[in-house]
Amino acid sequence: VPRDYWSDNFNLAHLPPVVEKLAALGVSAGAPDDIDTSNTPDYVQGAARILYFLVHQRYVLSPRGLDTVRRRFLYKAEVDPIFGKCPGLGCNGMPLLPYGASNDYNPSGSQDSRAKRYCASCEQVFYHWDSKVDGCAWGNSFCHLFLMEFYDELFSSWRSAAHALPTVKSIFGFPLHSSATVASKFQL
Repeated sequence: VPRDYWSDNFNLAHLPPVVEKLAALGVSAGAPDDIDTSNTPDYVQGAARILYFLVHQRYVLSPRGLDTVRRRFLYKAEVDPIFGKCPGLGCNGMPLLPYGASNDYNPSGSQDSRAKRYCASCEQVFYHWDSKVDGCAWGNSFCHLFLMEFYDELFSSWRSAAHALPTVKSIFGFPLHSSATVASKFQL
């Protein structure tokens, strides 16, 4: 998440009370190398982690964030996709997208709350066993919004004819109609 995104107070508005520790902002926004953060209390470091996940979710849903992920995705899509490949045989190595089951941070740290991977071909969600990132860092809207914006550019060559049981596609909690498409209306 770029520093200028952190500096805009609008991007930090209405965060849950769990991240009210203002000291966490300095840690999350990336302290300069010459500042020693080893003496930072554990509760501040924990709040900084939560704050970063929640702000990251907001950033990747912004036009600038979507474009950042698109560029990183394009860079490695053919050889070694950044989020891995679908293990399904009918998906032909379709690159996966990050998916969070919830937009809210889950302090339990359970496997269910961690970030997962979504395949646009078979429309399945896969556990990513070594993921230590809470799913709220991506949220449940990112992959569907990303597909609406960049499907033709990034995924049309991988689309499989075989489909498994689909997940419920939603953006901000609202289910998407199967015919929903969005043409890019903004220029980055």
